[in-house]
Amino acid sequence: MWGGTLRASVEYSYLPPEQGAACEYVSGIETAVNQVLRQTSTDSWRETFYEGHFLFLLKAAFHEQPLQATFTQCWTIWEHLFYAVNRTWLTVEGDRSLPARDKILFLAERYGMMSGVDESGKRRVDGLVGIRNELIHKGRLPARDDVFRDVRMFILMTEFLATKIAGLRTRDIFNTVEKFLEFQTMQDPKRKRTRG
Repeated sequence: MWGGTLRASVEYSYLPPEQGAACEYVSGIETAVNQVLRQTSTDSWRETFYEGHFLFLLKAAFHEQPLQATFTQCWTIWEHLFYAVNRTWLTVEGDRSLPARDKILFLAERYGMMSGVDESGKRRVDGLVGIRNELIHKGRLPARDDVFRDVRMFILMTEFLATKIAGLRTRDIFNTVEKFLEFQTMQDPKRKRTRG
């Protein structure tokens, strides 16, 4: 169900069928896999991304499962990546004391989903933190009209982030960056409850 940004970031080329072949040959997967393997096997990449453990987390997140489980696993990926890229100076205690909002914004800026954010944008990202907190602590998503849109956007942001880190040419087919920028500038409307 998920992973469309990753799949779309593989550059395909269609080769005409050879004489007598039943179908045309699609190349690109081999090239992309080899590119990712070359990228992820370098010492610098493995050092930066903590041996690439997030790839195992990504695999777990992007199989068919409830939306809530995917969202929670994606959040874990962001938290893990923040620590991985900052662990040379950040202690575990320091990581735990940083607001989740700041971690999300740091990675979003570092990997090209935004540049700078105002107070309104920070409050909107706090809304994502609120969704995560309610899901983790109460076992369900908040009862707001826009919660599923925001959860899907965050999952797509995770795909975008993984594509960038894997070294693929990111094709933003779901307009993830645009949606995230719009999300930051949205007013916080009074939301109707969708559940009682």
